[in-house]
Amino acid sequence: TLAAYSCLIAEPPRRDIEHSGQAVFPESVLHEATEQRVAFPLVLQLTGTRFEDTACCVVPLAFTAPEGTAYLPPWVLQRLQLDEGDRVHYRTVSLPKGASATFRLLGRAPPFFDASSVRPLLVAALARYPCLSIGDIVELSGADETRFEVVKLGAQAAPPTAAAAAAAAPTEQEVQSVLVVDVDLAVEVVVGNSASDSQSVVEVGGHTTGTLEAGASKTFAIDLTSFVRVGAGSGVPDGLVVT
Repeated sequence: TLAAYSCLIAEPPRRDIEHSGQAVFPESVLHEATEQRVAFPLVLQLTGTRFEDTACCVVPLAFTAPEGTAYLPPWVLQRLQLDEGDRVHYRTVSLPKGASATFRLLGRAPPFFDASSVRPLLVAALARYPCLSIGDIVELSGADETRFEVVKLGAQAAPPTAAAAAAAAPTEQEVQSVLVVDVDLAVEVVVGNSASDSQSVVEVGGHTTGTLEAGASKTFAIDLTSFVRVGAGSGVPDGLVVT
């Protein structure tokens, strides 16, 4: 286990991972992964010692934390219900590559909610989240009040045989966590309106394309290939995640 602290109390504060799915671990974690010949990108599943039924996944950005310590984004501490210095379990996991993700807009839809302006911000935000789990919170860069919760994830289902792969159409399966690295991710944005808001106008490219009733959704295709790169090949890459 490691003692978990917010990245904001590190010396100096690691604000680069404050709104991300990345974390800073001690060098011993890297040694363990190397000895176990774990494939990169290295994904660690975290669980608290008090509420072990709640878990989330992160990707190490650096291994410069003091031994026995992990610096985590504040939302991870909140998700795992951890106080500063609480112990956290970690283990390496292998995640399927994501095919689709559904995000629910938290809170009231901003006035003149424009999907065309949100899309690049959401893409930029996802570039800081190499993996996603249901329940994760994604905050848009430069728009602190615009947050999305991951409510559904889909991964490409592997066919049982090569012949089946050639004959069958691609299928998806719902999963708890996915890897979002070099993938084409179909993103669905669910706008949760209050009872007083029966509709929200959806605009794409500056043109009104329709309205969303309360609880309705609109689908956007987001290509993350050019936004997320993780070093490949044997050995440890110089930078695990380059955004």
